[in-house]
Amino acid sequence: MANYTVNYDDQRFKNVESAKQDALNQVNNTYDNMINKTDQYYQQMIDNNNQYAEKQQQLQQEKTDFAIEEINQNKEKLEKDYNKEQKASYVDYQKTINPYGTTAENQASAGIAQDSGISESAKVNAWGAYQNRYSVARDSYNQGVQNYDNAITQARLANNSALAEIAYQALASSLELSLQGFQYNNDLLKKKLAAQQGINTEFYGRWKDVLNQINNENALKEEQRQFDAQMAEKKRQYNNSYSSSNSANYSYGSSSNSSGQIKTDYYSGSINPDCKYGTFGTKDKNGVNYQPDNINGVKLKSSGKTISQLLGTKGNTGKTGANIDNQTAWQIGDNYYAWDGSQNKYVQLNVKTFSISYNEDYR
Repeated sequence: MANYTVNYDDQRFKNVESAKQDALNQVNNTYDNMINKTDQYYQQMIDNNNQYAEKQQQLQQEKTDFAIEEINQNKEKLEKDYNKEQKASYVDYQKTINPYGTTAENQASAGIAQDSGISESAKVNAWGAYQNRYSVARDSYNQGVQNYDNAITQARLANNSALAEIAYQALASSLELSLQGFQYNNDLLKKKLAAQQGINTEFYGRWKDVLNQINNENALKEEQRQFDAQMAEKKRQYNNSYSSSNSANYSYGSSSNSSGQIKTDYYSGSINPDCKYGTFGTKDKNGVNYQPDNINGVKLKSSGKTISQLLGTKGNTGKTGANIDNQTAWQIGDNYYAWDGSQNKYVQLNVKTFSISYNEDYR
């Protein structure tokens, strides 16, 4: 038995692999492009979110700075009012104790001397009034400063809290966008992997089809080899038998032809040796049945089709050019034959290549 091995360098395997790689490249390019665009889209959204947060923090800081500026302006006004009250109380005190001022004149008009007890008592009272006004103004100023400082501290604390809230919200939004982008890319990667697996499965099936086709071709080659061997053996046996009985007379059909010669419109010569196993009713010009109904003793049967119908072509001819389209296509197993009267033998029909094999040595 011949050893038919699979040639994995066969171009058909290479064609399948090339088509598979093209399909994989197309899938990879498509999904990689989608993934890159997704990354760009979500990164742009994150950048926009961060820019918005920075703007909000800027506005918040400006708002706080303005509030603190107003507080400082109020502090400055408070200080001016304090200084003004301080100076006014001192001026009033000086007016009261001035020996030439209005108070002194009024006392003189009332008959009160400058060094009298009443006058000294008025000075003491004026000093006490001055100290009291100064003390009240100072306490009021200090309390005001403390209140404004507290307000500044509160504004700064509120600002820090607002800035922290803005930063937190920006971070939360960025993380959410990142998660959405990751999940979407993950879905794309899953689809990409599924598409790759689908292509691998599809083209593995195609690869198996090629393998099966090659195995079938090898099986047909082996079948043909075995058939050829059988035909060769039968021919050898016949030739040996024919040589040993060369002088015998054979009866072909209803007519005797001791010379073993026939004559038709297309052939003149020795009768086909297979006629000894049986013939069809076709007769030559001498009335001898010359077309065997077998090949090397293996009986033929009609395929039910003409040669033109079997091959699907027209203009089929024998070796010398005679048209044989309408002749019967004969069959032995899966092999088909035509009777070529110009060669006085059967020739094989190749249904795969739709041709006649004239070089096959079949009688």
